[in-house]
Amino acid sequence: MLGFTLKKWLGALLQPLPVLVIILLFTLWLMLKGRHKAAIWLQSLSVLLLIAVTTPPLADYLVKQVEGNIAQFDESLTVDFVVVLGCGHVNDRRIPITAQIDSCSLHRVTEGVRIARQQPGARIVFSGYGGSQPMSNAETNKELAMALGISEHRITVFSNPKDTREEAQLMTPVLTNKKFALVTSASHMPRAIEFFRQQKLTPIPAPTGHLHREEGEKLLREYLPDAHYLHKTETATYEFLGRLWQKLTE
Repeated sequence: MLGFTLKKWLGALLQPLPVLVIILLFTLWLMLKGRHKAAIWLQSLSVLLLIAVTTPPLADYLVKQVEGNIAQFDESLTVDFVVVLGCGHVNDRRIPITAQIDSCSLHRVTEGVRIARQQPGARIVFSGYGGSQPMSNAETNKELAMALGISEHRITVFSNPKDTREEAQLMTPVLTNKKFALVTSASHMPRAIEFFRQQKLTPIPAPTGHLHREEGEKLLREYLPDAHYLHKTETATYEFLGRLWQKLTE
């Protein structure tokens, strides 16, 4: 549990925006100490970094690197399971189930349901714990899948795993010697595949939620700083850090 908490805190603190805030606070400290020249240099660096992480050149390059070139699921294949990995949600009954789950979960669930509809003999598996929410992410995603027409008897949930490593470990008894599609975000897919292969499993990738898409030539105004590109940079940074942690804890 301590390792999981440490990983989450480090992952959060090393994101671009917290790093920039830390730099700016340090700049303020330098100003108070009378070290104005150093403060100006550091402030200039933070402005350049802010521009870099919120504009297309760097953001698009980074997400392209983390997503790689993994092909979408081959619909001619037959699988025994469609495994949908967990992401985020809130259990707020004032809003529809489609709004309760984060966009990453929405992409994963809808892609899992799409594949499951083409695989009438396959079970669909949802995983993910609840964090501070009353329902697990697995149960919440199951609710959406049922609303989209998947029968409850086809669904299996794993509500306890807190991260991808635990998801792979807990599902191993069910998935050993089985063919299964692994549904997760494109940026997360390389790391997820490695966790499942460590358990001697052979997942068939079914990436979704792609952030790198061929959009054609951008308009000049699209090169202005934008939170959309910050999100891309944050996603890529999270995956780079996740892969480093994966290597360190093998």
